[in-house]
Amino acid sequence: MHTLPSFSAVILAGGQSSRMGRDKAFLRMEGETLLQRQLRTAAEAGAAQLLISGRADADYSGYNAEVLYDEAPSCGPLGGIISGFRAARHALILVLAVDMPCVTSVFLRKLLSRCSENGGIAPAHLDGMIEPLAAFYPRALCAEALRLRDTGFPAPRRLIHSALATRAMTLYTLEPDEVPQLISCNAPCE
Repeated sequence: MHTLPSFSAVILAGGQSSRMGRDKAFLRMEGETLLQRQLRTAAEAGAAQLLISGRADADYSGYNAEVLYDEAPSCGPLGGIISGFRAARHALILVLAVDMPCVTSVFLRKLLSRCSENGGIAPAHLDGMIEPLAAFYPRALCAEALRLRDTGFPAPRRLIHSALATRAMTLYTLEPDEVPQLISCNAPCE
């Protein structure tokens, strides 16, 4: 039987929530905040370390996770990914957006089963569109993430394309019934 690699999980909760009009992390769905839901999902998938990459003006003290703040909030999700790389205790890191509440631990474990300690994976739609915010990254990509940030191209998909070129990551083509798990919540859930 294949032993699943240990991993850290960083929940990206640092966005501005401009379309929502309020912080998505604290929206409620089925009796819990989206942040609680993602932390629980990551833990159920086997995360050995839980990290929240959040906003400096938000209170995360009620959550049982280490809180990180983006070093460069203006570079979007890549800033949170870089913060996660630097704080992670494991070579493999799950990056999970707070606003994807339909992602399940079963799906994450399916992705994880295709990873190695130094090799990550990202889901991709049949049309080739990559989902970078529900993916496993090797921490060794930190230098490349910093390079992309410093060159003004801070898109997580660019990081994945670089990782694919060096075989540090692979793609997992989503089954049709898995696609709804990656829908972002851009309106109140309850």
